[in-house]
Amino acid sequence: MAKSQQYFTLADSVTSTGTGPEFALASPAQTHSVHHFGSADGGLFRLEGSLDGDNWFEIGITGNTGDALVVFTGKPALYVRANVIGFGSGSLTILSLSI
Repeated sequence: MAKSQQYFTLADSVTSTGTGPEFALASPAQTHSVHHFGSADGGLFRLEGSLDGDNWFEIGITGNTGDALVVFTGKPALYVRANVIGFGSGSLTILSLSI
């Protein structure tokens, strides 16, 4: 059975902390590749997952140190969202590919 690949813009040029929109996945995903970039100084975000869309858990956490790709594995989810938990100045964009 082929795995479903799902691509989302979790945050688009955000300039403050807070939770972004949630995205429902077509099938459970265990691998989440996150590409973050922008001019944020002190940006820190958590990729969050959920099995029901109401109760959220941490899939992984990373800081914005420029243009970077981070891969998180081992925590299956049916929903994903970004939660920007630290922010200094500038802007931050977060893209995600869930497989």
